[in-house]
Amino acid sequence: MLKLFQVVVSLLIVVVATTFGEDFNEGKIKQAIKGITWYNTAAFRIAAGGKTIFIDVNKPVKKDNADIILFTHDHDDHASASGIADILTDSTVIIAPAVVLEKRNLKKYNKKMITLKPLDSIVIDGVVIRAVYAYNIKKQWHSRSDNFVGYVITADGVTYYHTGDTERIPEMQSIVCDIIMLPLGQKYTMNSVEEAADVVADVKARVAIPMHWGEHEGTAADVAKFQKLMDDKKVICIVKKAK
Repeated sequence: MLKLFQVVVSLLIVVVATTFGEDFNEGKIKQAIKGITWYNTAAFRIAAGGKTIFIDVNKPVKKDNADIILFTHDHDDHASASGIADILTDSTVIIAPAVVLEKRNLKKYNKKMITLKPLDSIVIDGVVIRAVYAYNIKKQWHSRSDNFVGYVITADGVTYYHTGDTERIPEMQSIVCDIIMLPLGQKYTMNSVEEAADVVADVKARVAIPMHWGEHEGTAADVAKFQKLMDDKKVICIVKKAK
């Protein structure tokens, strides 16, 4: 089994309340964060709304029962048919842009598959999943016309935003979330750590979880810089690399 990266959370209620004030639902957010696992690159497991949701699985992960599997785009480091083999059940729903289903041989599993393009949405047993734009402006890796996506997921009164591979784009101004998972980039995604921090402010996130660092792009130094910027913005930044 490949080594996993995990988000391990330990929050003090006093810190949360001091940072966000009375309007911060510390119980719901704290519980939501505990339900998030980061594996690598942009691969996450989210337990929310009574569902187990996987995003951008690119390598085999520990055997599990996935209710929903989301893919943001078809690049090798974000989508793998073999990677999801051990988490499929008879009722697993796979959601992705059409190009992922076509290029990643996912149809071989004969599961329920739903294609979404930017601004499409679906509700599965009370969990709201909205596809949003994800693309580069200055770089060439992810074109807006490719219709790659990020996902805004709302469950149990908490809104999660997995940005997918993207730079800071105008469409983010219409997104509001509690928890954001975003790349630190600089090669394929964001143009700077400061740009990533600006995205957190754009979407008014209360909690930020950096991704897309430590492998193909992004360094530990970038993470440290991002953490400092989040401290300055009074946003909780959660980073933990499993050993």
